[in-house]
Amino acid sequence: MLQPDILVVGGGAFPPAAPLHEQSWHEFAVNWESDVEIAFHFCKAALWRPLIEGASVVLISSGAALAGSPPSGGYAGAKRTQIFMANYSQKESDRLGLGLRFVALAPRIIPDTELGKHAVAGYSRNLGICAADFVQGMAAPPTSSDVATAIIELVVNPDRSTGDMFIVPGKGLGAVASR
Repeated sequence: MLQPDILVVGGGAFPPAAPLHEQSWHEFAVNWESDVEIAFHFCKAALWRPLIEGASVVLISSGAALAGSPPSGGYAGAKRTQIFMANYSQKESDRLGLGLRFVALAPRIIPDTELGKHAVAGYSRNLGICAADFVQGMAAPPTSSDVATAIIELVVNPDRSTGDMFIVPGKGLGAVASR
């Protein structure tokens, strides 16, 4: 039986890219029905099974969870819920003495990924500017490599990364005060 010591949960659906009044309920809720559900099942399994003591579970959330995201429907709320889930799961691990570490990572838009390209297209369309101008206006956006490096930093050096929620604002890793 495989017992991982690192679990990174980053699956989910592309959010809508339209103003709220142009979305259907299904479009608005797509990230609740996928991203939140995926995180729920993985966190539950990590606690129920449980993973081996010392294992880390990293939920990939989004900077939208902290700043909102008007053209993406329920995406920001779903991603914020993932942050709550990491916090709740950490509290359960502590209460049960499991020795697991749950953290949420909330990177800003990553223009070099398919999801990032989708977000850039939605935001630029919403703002009435071209995609290149939108990206140009982002101060040092993170790359997928920056996010991978941040994940490694979180699991390899847990003493240096205290807390349960982190951002990738560009290059590097930033802790956000625990709730």
